[in-house]
Amino acid sequence: MASSRIDAILHRFKTLKSRKQTLIPLYELISEYVYNRKYDGYGIPNAGIFADEDIYDNTAQRANGIMANVMVNNIWPNGPRTFSVGRTWDTPDTEEIKKYFEFVNQQMYSVMDNTRAGLQTAFDEYMLDQGAYGISGVYVEEKETDPVVPIRYKSWGIKDMLVDEGPDGLIDTIFSEKEMSIRNAVRVYGLENLPSFARELYKNGEVEKPLKILHVIEPRLERDPKKKGAKDMPIASIHIELSTRKILKESGLEEMPVFVGRFSKVPGEIYGRSPAMVAMADILEINAVREAISIATEKQLDPPLAVYDDGALGGGDIDTSAGGVTVFSVTGRLNTGKPIEPIYTVGELQSSYTHIDTLKETINNHFYLDRLLDFNNETRMTLGEAQLRNALRGQSLGAFYARQENEVVTPVIERTFNILLKRGRLGVVSGSEEEIELISRGIQPVYIPDVLVQKMLNGDDIYEITYLSPAKRTMQSEELRGIIETANFAVGVAPANAEILDNIDFDKLISRVAKLSGAPMELIKDSVTVKGIRDARAQQQQQLMQLEQARQQSEIGRNVAQMNAMQGKEAA
Repeated sequence: MASSRIDAILHRFKTLKSRKQTLIPLYELISEYVYNRKYDGYGIPNAGIFADEDIYDNTAQRANGIMANVMVNNIWPNGPRTFSVGRTWDTPDTEEIKKYFEFVNQQMYSVMDNTRAGLQTAFDEYMLDQGAYGISGVYVEEKETDPVVPIRYKSWGIKDMLVDEGPDGLIDTIFSEKEMSIRNAVRVYGLENLPSFARELYKNGEVEKPLKILHVIEPRLERDPKKKGAKDMPIASIHIELSTRKILKESGLEEMPVFVGRFSKVPGEIYGRSPAMVAMADILEINAVREAISIATEKQLDPPLAVYDDGALGGGDIDTSAGGVTVFSVTGRLNTGKPIEPIYTVGELQSSYTHIDTLKETINNHFYLDRLLDFNNETRMTLGEAQLRNALRGQSLGAFYARQENEVVTPVIERTFNILLKRGRLGVVSGSEEEIELISRGIQPVYIPDVLVQKMLNGDDIYEITYLSPAKRTMQSEELRGIIETANFAVGVAPANAEILDNIDFDKLISRVAKLSGAPMELIKDSVTVKGIRDARAQQQQQLMQLEQARQQSEIGRNVAQMNAMQGKEAA
């Protein structure tokens, strides 16, 4: 890479760092009062520098933890089984397609659910930073040397990231500045790729010395789309050792590997806003009130003392410990009052505790606990009232759920699909080299249906994602309610006017209801199978009708024969 290219990267790095600088004081407050952790001089958090001695209340820390846990369970409650991939609307609904996507789902579940992949941990840490800083990311890393777990998921915090948006409003540029020991740098980049001073330190055994490394992920504007090399891929990934400006590693990617989400965002801003930012005034106030109560309580338990200045009290040393004895020598004021007494400088504290309860409730509400948790244990409600209340609570979070789905969850699933497809884990094309290799190893390959292969060649979408989560059901609850009410109305009117049912396509209705209610789609048979079942049933019914007709005709013939016989006897 030319020096001018490195100059351009470092210039942009400086610009992005300057843009973020105005947020650092706020991030420092959040880190201290929500995470109980200080920042070091570089703006990179140090887990060993705690702030416990300055913290008197942990309401915000607790509220953020609860919010993160509940929201992850709403968005990703069953691990990877929270979603399923299936055919698009313009793909034939056949048994082959259905079986293929069942195979795809099982392959994706097996990888994403593996504890070594770390997806659940990544989402948990990601959501904690969403509540605190309002912006964080999930890194989907392909591990080319691991055939069993080819993907690792990691959370990326905004504390050591600089970001920028693309024309579509999504984060497409990430500059990540990190410290890495020489020992780990050798494992990641190889000793031969490190700067000369780092190689010398490694040889001298100083392997724990830190290196400052800048990892740049951004769209590659200057590339040849017709070439397939790493340096002509759409996304550039460059690792630079900052002190020497040496490139440690440069590669390319077909898509962004890190997906950054914002909790909420104001138009014109890039960095997100969080509940902790909105609650910061109350967080600071409750901390100050707690500190004041601690001081006041200490004064009540061990109040300051007042003594006269015309006597000797214990030789100037007053023992206020339990059971302590102090000798008083008082002149002139023996009968005028106590020679020593406490000074009460603290008023009543109950109003302060009431104010703390109010601040606690306000902070919890800033973190949406009033909508995420149901604290109503006293008021009895009907089922309809409870459903309506839950719907309203959920709808107030719909915008957040939609943003999380669009910016992070869906891209994570799509990149996982693409990596597994590239690695041959989702089937092979008939006649391909991958098929020949599998057969040579004695493995029966799973084939990608021809119709999907053709859609890939055309650049069309071959699947769509269906979510089976409480968050998705919340966003779709109105549509589901409308469908159910329409179906109930039609069924209720049918006894008076049976033709009204002709207006409803019950096949589409059951498929749509299953999707909106979060039922696994493998429970719904494909249209070809359903048609086969109905054709078989119709054929069976037709055969029964024919048998019944034959029976009736036989009975009629027998009756006619008996009648003719009787008439013959009468004539004789």
